[in-house]
Amino acid sequence: MVLPTAAVGDPAPVRLVNDVETLRVLSDPLRLAILRLLMRGARQAPPILSVKEMAAELEEPPTKLYRHVKQLEACSLIVVAETRLVSGIVEYRYRTGQFGLRWDSALLGQTADPSDHLLAIDMASCESFLQDYAVAVTSGRVRLDQRTSPETSYRNPISAVVEARLSPQRAVQLRDRLAALIDEYFDGSDDEDGVPVHMSLIFYSPEE
Repeated sequence: MVLPTAAVGDPAPVRLVNDVETLRVLSDPLRLAILRLLMRGARQAPPILSVKEMAAELEEPPTKLYRHVKQLEACSLIVVAETRLVSGIVEYRYRTGQFGLRWDSALLGQTADPSDHLLAIDMASCESFLQDYAVAVTSGRVRLDQRTSPETSYRNPISAVVEARLSPQRAVQLRDRLAALIDEYFDGSDDEDGVPVHMSLIFYSPEE
């Protein structure tokens, strides 16, 4: 039996994270996995899952997820989209509050140093991305040896780990071009006849 739930509105295309508390919540690998699960899929119909359904997808016991789900909800990273009566108990079902995340540069000027949280998020995101990629390859949904026509060359994955010494001017140019491409192609909107595209990118220049 589905119970009436207050309207929560559509997920935001991009959530600008501008407070350290939200950053701290995101820095936990399990909470990040829960959020990625709910952010996955078509923007027209984002998944709506109960804690038990999330636990089954993540292969974790439901009791391990409840506290993490509440912390995500407290920061509005996820919202209650539906409630239903199951064996006389109200079950809450959740939906993402956004389809993408960006870090506000103002975070770097706050008293609390967000570096540890940002590193934890990056590490957890990379691990989760690689796990998803491995599943896609082993299941045959991605073919590493595939060669396609120009029209479907997006099916050919690109994998690269590169190092180079660039002048400061060229390093700035490269970083700005990468940022511009991300803004252009991952702006929170979907093409009507779009195909799924996944990308993970970290660009950095260490101090010498």
